[in-house]
Amino acid sequence: MGVPGLDELMGGGTLRGNAVLIAGPVGSGKTTAAVQFIAEGIKHQEPGVVVIFEETTPKYLDQAKALGVHLEEMSRQGLVEIVYVRPLDLSMDETLYAIQAAVDKVGAKRVVLDSISGLEAALAPAFKEDFLESLYRLLGALTGVGVTIVLTVEVSEAYNEMQFTPHPISFLTHDIVLQRYFEIDGELRTFLTVVKTRARGHSRELRAYDVTSNGIVVGKRLSEFTGVITAVPHRRDPGDK
Repeated sequence: MGVPGLDELMGGGTLRGNAVLIAGPVGSGKTTAAVQFIAEGIKHQEPGVVVIFEETTPKYLDQAKALGVHLEEMSRQGLVEIVYVRPLDLSMDETLYAIQAAVDKVGAKRVVLDSISGLEAALAPAFKEDFLESLYRLLGALTGVGVTIVLTVEVSEAYNEMQFTPHPISFLTHDIVLQRYFEIDGELRTFLTVVKTRARGHSRELRAYDVTSNGIVVGKRLSEFTGVITAVPHRRDPGDK
């Protein structure tokens, strides 16, 4: 996946042709994880396509550059293709065609859809009712030829609930990584966990992580706390086992 520590939690990474959903609140590092996923593919001679619906291409390139990932240079080398879908501009079929054309152009093995929330917002109103069916067709067309996909989705939720996405799309994906905020010692911190992997085992640990200038770095298991899911955890009594 390109995120230090995440492959371990996912039981060795994902499988080729899988769809991986990264869900989390605003600012939790979903785009950062997606950029790292594409950059890791380039290291292994796997060209990529990044499809964006919210940020413009220059802003997205600047975000990646701040992480030390030079997508613009990779694009000039024919290793990465950026597809920007303008809001209310395309039908789902046109969007699928634009993505498929980009995949064919660079021979992509990895695709990022950043984000599903933005994809729905970008569709013309007449096509929103068919969003799930269209997304299913899009994922099936890509994963069916061995392309590995990372989808990001913004989740706004009460912190004592475990909602993975505002859309019932979890059944369309093979793996789900959940990012969350929690508060401890007067600071807002982040943790992630792997909710689901298909056809293999995975860790169920809650791991702290930081979004650094080098990307997301997964830290230690939050074993010294209870109630992390509630966002206001308590330290365990030292005598607890």
